[in-house]
Amino acid sequence: MRVRTDHWHLPTRPLLSSLLGVLLVTALAPRPVAGQATPSVSGASAQDPAALVRRIEQLEAQVHALTERLGGSLGGSTLPPVQSASGPAPAKDERGAEDEVQAALHEHEGADGPRMQVRGYADLVYRRGAASAERGFGLGQADAFVTSRLSDRVNVLAEAVFEGSEANELAIDLERILLQFAPSDRLHLSVGRYHTAIGFYNTAYHHGAWFQTATSRPRMFAFEDDGGILPIHNLGISATGQLASGPLGLRYVAEVGNGRAATPGAAPVQNVTDENRGVAVNLGLLARPDWLPGLQAGVSVYRDRLTPGGSRIGETIVAAHAVYQASRLELLNEFLTLRHGVAGAPVRVSTGFYSQAGVRVGRYSPYARIDYLHVNALDPLYGAMGRDTGLAAGLRYDVGSWAAIKGQGERWSRRTGDPAYGFGMQLAFAF
Repeated sequence: MRVRTDHWHLPTRPLLSSLLGVLLVTALAPRPVAGQATPSVSGASAQDPAALVRRIEQLEAQVHALTERLGGSLGGSTLPPVQSASGPAPAKDERGAEDEVQAALHEHEGADGPRMQVRGYADLVYRRGAASAERGFGLGQADAFVTSRLSDRVNVLAEAVFEGSEANELAIDLERILLQFAPSDRLHLSVGRYHTAIGFYNTAYHHGAWFQTATSRPRMFAFEDDGGILPIHNLGISATGQLASGPLGLRYVAEVGNGRAATPGAAPVQNVTDENRGVAVNLGLLARPDWLPGLQAGVSVYRDRLTPGGSRIGETIVAAHAVYQASRLELLNEFLTLRHGVAGAPVRVSTGFYSQAGVRVGRYSPYARIDYLHVNALDPLYGAMGRDTGLAAGLRYDVGSWAAIKGQGERWSRRTGDPAYGFGMQLAFAF
């Protein structure tokens, strides 16, 4: 039988007075004579006045909890706090009356409310290269990473980055802002501005340099404002989840967004409006087999239509990766093709790949990477970039659990001109 409490009318003050009277009589009762059995109170002897006072405090809090559960039907009266003669109440390491009150309030309100956490990541660099912009000390990126739990299945993720420009000006960019819904392992849905799931690196390493082994990203995954050729960011809907595949550990990725702007002078990420009526679609499939933890292999296909100056350019990006990350060994390998097709002209194909290997020995992680990007000279958007081949070697030293010092040397050879050399130091940390 269901009992309703919304029509109860209890005599407030007589009930509370009676309860306090019982508690006070219990607390002030004389000690029993020797040999008389005395029941324990809350795990302590009834002869301990401090224990009795703490018990009174617990019972008083329970009365408050009962008041809240009855939805204020006791007329909103409150009890004055009982002052403990033994000093401040001890910390509640276990679930006590205070937690019971909070549980009652949560049950009454029907929700816990948002639970926001803020993490910070930053890096400082020293560069020595051929270009004037690659000399001296500099601020890398200061990343404010925010997550907030709205319910058991709904979360918010936001990432704002402060960084400097070649003109020594500081700017802030909202790199990611997502409302995430995860009803099951089969579906994780994100709505907002996200990192496009092209290949592996772009969703494995975002803007906190502390996470990645090397000081820099592979050339083909450079950010848009650093001269990158890929749509690193997108605005729209992204979904991922597990597939019923047994030990293969298959997962899917499906994304729909605005794509990137191709109009000369326009911001590449279309945060507010789309310059054409088309949408960008990205589909991916990856495997994480149970028989070799740390191994991941996958492929993705990105398709969009660009309209610079009223022309129509079909864009297709196919990326494949095979990576292995264990406690001591890291092997990253990725390959992609970028195809731009204009009506009445041949499709222009650009290619890129990188291979990075590293090993961890205590706090030290030496690594090496080969980096290659060849942009077709007749590509309608990026033909002037040409071809770059880079070799890099470096060493990462973890100062502690949340800070690392990295040193990296590079050699770049281009289609025209002499090879370029560079050296950089990076202090990356979390806070």
